[in-house]
Amino acid sequence: MGDVNLHLDVPTDASTTSFSSLLAANNLVQVVQSPTHTAGHLLDIVVVDSDTTVTSVNVPPPVQSDHSIIDVTFDLRCANHYGSTSVTCRA
Repeated sequence: MGDVNLHLDVPTDASTTSFSSLLAANNLVQVVQSPTHTAGHLLDIVVVDSDTTVTSVNVPPPVQSDHSIIDVTFDLRCANHYGSTSVTCRA
């Protein structure tokens, strides 16, 4: 997640097209769809694996900055669970 300084709300922009292609090539998706900047552009993003379930994305209007805070909720599951072992020994 972060501020990419690309106008992702302008799909015909060459940088946006390249960035979107890069995400698609790596099985990634960008989940923020609302403007995140006071100028009305989508500059701040959250990128996840395309298999990740995103349950909510909230982008309230900016308050203390010219960028919004992005509140995202994911449904994450641990794919592998590894047990742990505690070992005590002398130096």
